[in-house]
Amino acid sequence: MPKTLIAIFFLISLSGLALAASSKPPQQAPSIKTEQQANSALEAQHNSDQQANDTNEARIRQQISSSTAKDKSHDQPKETTNETSEFWAIAGRTLKITDTLVVVFTFLLFLATLALYWATRDLVRDAKNNAQRQLRAYVFVQNIESFWTADKATETITKWTFFPVWKNSGQTPTRSMVSKINVWVGQNARPMPDNFDFPDYGKPRRSMIGPGATMHGDRLELTVDQLQKIRAGTAHAYMWAWAEYNDVFEKTPRHRSEACFEIKVTGNPIYKEGGFGFALHGPFNGYDEDAYRKPQPYVEAS
Repeated sequence: MPKTLIAIFFLISLSGLALAASSKPPQQAPSIKTEQQANSALEAQHNSDQQANDTNEARIRQQISSSTAKDKSHDQPKETTNETSEFWAIAGRTLKITDTLVVVFTFLLFLATLALYWATRDLVRDAKNNAQRQLRAYVFVQNIESFWTADKATETITKWTFFPVWKNSGQTPTRSMVSKINVWVGQNARPMPDNFDFPDYGKPRRSMIGPGATMHGDRLELTVDQLQKIRAGTAHAYMWAWAEYNDVFEKTPRHRSEACFEIKVTGNPIYKEGGFGFALHGPFNGYDEDAYRKPQPYVEAS
């Protein structure tokens, strides 16, 4: 019995081994295919998702690119407008507005500075000229003085001497001054002719007058007889004087002062009290530009 059971068990085991060796597992192949199909499906799904993602990313990139292009297209006119607004065309040239304004402002500032310079220069020059006019020498005939001469034996007055008193009313002295006095007596009630040319009788006298000082000019003499005729109106006497000088300022013009008087006898010339008047007469009265003659260059004494 045990041997029978052992044999049966042995046969059954062999049969099982044979069956296992000869038969193919019916489910193995389908299981592999199913897994491969699942993997293929997963890969396909993954690829599909990847393509979808790629498509979405491409769309997003396209939208972003389109949006960026639109933004650029919108910004480009602004930049062009801004760039255009910073420039302008002058005489066919494109210039930057700010640089042009700086140049114009600088040029205007230069013109203003130049105008200020000229105005200041004119003010300085005018101030200098005013100072020179105030300080320079002004020479004129202040008055005519006279004195008598008598005969020592009889003490009778025989003549009168007349001379001008030159005065410098300026605050600076004269330089290179020369002066002259002349007299003309017309007999038989003959006055000075209208075309009289005021000549000089003799050489001028060189002199100098300090600031605010006076100086006696050349002397001229008239006898008592001549003065009596003038008093009676049967004669006329005239004296004219002139002075030329420079002032102390460099590069200034030479000056000239002129004066002409008619001698009037109002008292009796035989008395010491005399009595004379001096009236301005004719065109020989003036100074500088208004003088009858123009000043001559100073000539040094030889």
